[in-house]
Amino acid sequence: MIPTIEVSHLPSSSSFYAAVTQPLGIHFLCASPSSPHSLHFGIPAQPSEILFTLTESHSPRPSTITLTASNSTQVANFHALALESNTHRSEEHTSELQS
Repeated sequence: MIPTIEVSHLPSSSSFYAAVTQPLGIHFLCASPSSPHSLHFGIPAQPSEILFTLTESHSPRPSTITLTASNSTQVANFHALALESNTHRSEEHTSELQS
């Protein structure tokens, strides 16, 4: 069974996951046009391997997934990108509140 992560806003969530999982060799693979819209992420090999799916939900449930890294550099890059993405998101949220 492929893990599904429910998110409240698919476009921003897909940007976040695409950025932070890239150091692990995980990429956006394809979209599912059915409702609810879903985006599949995984290893772009032949055949591609879907590792997780993002699905938009009005009431997303908390999710946990475990991803594997080949080395400590991948982990460090993943962590740095996640922190950077959260910093930008926090700045955008603060700016919206001040407007």
